[in-house]
Amino acid sequence: MTRIGAIALAAMLGALVATPVHASTDEDSYLDAEITQAMIAASTIDLDARASTIDLNAADATIELEQTIEEREHRTVRLTSDLLFAFDSADLTEAARGAVADLAAGIPDGAAVSVDGHTDSIGDGAYNDDLSRRRADAVAAVLAEARPDLGLTVSGHGERELLVKEGDGDQAPNRRVEVGFDAPRR
Repeated sequence: MTRIGAIALAAMLGALVATPVHASTDEDSYLDAEITQAMIAASTIDLDARASTIDLNAADATIELEQTIEEREHRTVRLTSDLLFAFDSADLTEAARGAVADLAAGIPDGAAVSVDGHTDSIGDGAYNDDLSRRRADAVAAVLAEARPDLGLTVSGHGERELLVKEGDGDQAPNRRVEVGFDAPRR
């Protein structure tokens, strides 16, 4: 509850102070109770929204920011959208921009890079297509800024390539951006 909400609640309770509350337990007995100003003061608190938020540290996350999949000479780096973007947003956080720029540094010179956005199956399909494309575009923009030599192809797949089927538990793995490129094996 915000301070404004707490003040409104206190004002409503204050109005009750002037009117005793009667509860009928049977026809002959009444219970009188009075709400005092001290009771109102003791029941309200100030909330500071800034004190209730925490900074995200990818190293401490239970979900890793990225997962690398290597198949022969092709490498795909799967970035979890839950750590890159706020809910229903395609705006990268500053920490995410830094992580994507770091990823760009490890891509071979002049590589052809695919950037593919994906969503979960929650919501409208057309909306998910758009959101997945906007998220892929955001990642591609950082890659292009950090590495203008890369050839980028950007696609949004919406919910068409789920990693976890709907109803099979947590949908977080489906919300991702994948960056793929050919790289020699280490």
